[in-house]
Amino acid sequence: MTQSDKKEEKNKETQKAEPASEKEKKLNRKVADKLKFYGVVTFLSLLCAGFIWFIFKPDTTETVEGTAGINTTIPDAIAPETMADKQKAYELEEMKKRNEEKAKILYDFLDSSKLFHGTVVPKDRSLMNVPFVTGDKEMDAKFVAEAAKAGLVNLKGHRTVGGMRASIYNAMPIEGVEKLVEFMREFEKNNGKED
Repeated sequence: MTQSDKKEEKNKETQKAEPASEKEKKLNRKVADKLKFYGVVTFLSLLCAGFIWFIFKPDTTETVEGTAGINTTIPDAIAPETMADKQKAYELEEMKKRNEEKAKILYDFLDSSKLFHGTVVPKDRSLMNVPFVTGDKEMDAKFVAEAAKAGLVNLKGHRTVGGMRASIYNAMPIEGVEKLVEFMREFEKNNGKED
């Protein structure tokens, strides 16, 4: 074997060795890409699981046996907080009924009165402020003055509108409205407008 043959043989071996290393590189790259993919998928799965836990975690640190699952806290029907809410709702409903009753007493009188007239159409009437007039500014002023002497104050209407306004807010008892209606009847009787 001559020296040139040895060089040729060495070149052939080198050429054979290079394709083998390229194949190895391709395989290593594929393996690395797969590992990256599985690593990213694992990370995203853990991140998603963390978000789900954060969103649906239990309300309290205490765990009740047999309550596995999402949002298992059920309000106790007789818990103090629930009872307070029920009491408040009941009181609000009762207050609404009282306010409707107070307004009905006053509006019924105004609708039947010959001297006093409501200034608001029935569909728009308020449960809290009841404006009314006699139709005569002097009579309105006389009513406000005599009502004040009888202990019925703050009946004068708005300065731009005139007339009278009975404010029958939540704190006003039904007896106060009944006293006002009684005084209005007496005033109407004494001022010649009764049937």
